Amino acid sequence: MFYNWFIRHAELLIPQIFKFLVHLCNEKNHSKLLISVPQVIQLCDGLMASGQNPVTHCIPALLPVVEYVFLLNSSATSDIKELETQREVLLVMLLRLAEYPQVMTNNKYVRK
Repeated sequence: MFYNWFIRHAELLIPQIFKFLVHLCNEKNHSKLLISVPQVIQLCDGLMASGQNPVTHCIPALLPVVEYVFLLNSSATSDIKELETQREVLLVMLLRLAEYPQVMTNNKYVRK
């Protein structure tokens, strides 16, 4: 997705892209989801694996997904088991980035 390009102010653009992707998780086209939450999480994981700067790329990508999974989607989902799995995967991803202070902004969504 962003692998070989230099994007100015990526930390501003990337969260908007992932907010859009999360928004698409609720949209259907001919009764089929356009993109699923696991697919968005997989994109975040790919971004982390690509070696991009965690502060400008990975953490800004995770924030909208964490917000959606921990706050917005918690009452809307019908499959609690799937939601718990998504939360666990995101927590592991956040732990991989725990050395960066910017992750603490994500933690406000995780604490309950």
